[in-house]
Amino acid sequence: MKKNKIQPLEDEDEEEKFLREAAEEAENLIDDDLSKWEPVRVRVAKDVKHVYSFRVGAEELDEIVDAAEVAGKDVSAFIREAALREARRQKSDTAVEGVRKKARELTEAVERL
Repeated sequence: MKKNKIQPLEDEDEEEKFLREAAEEAENLIDDDLSKWEPVRVRVAKDVKHVYSFRVGAEELDEIVDAAEVAGKDVSAFIREAALREARRQKSDTAVEGVRKKARELTEAVERL
């Protein structure tokens, strides 16, 4: 395996030196001999999922876990469904408020006639 060497900068600081050395190490881990590799079949999901993390206190987590168990769901599904339900409710509330505003405007316009 060849050893890659990346030229240091003239005025390289500690962070740049660290990054350069890490890049050299990563380059040296790459094995150019593809004969050792085996082809594998892969399938890419049509519906790509994302991972999102958030902080929650111990007591809050206990409450969420208990509620998920009562609902017969795993915690991830429970949180996902609750978050989507709230997001959709807010979107719906915004739409309803928009319709109410237009209805008020229409009523005021009719009263002016």
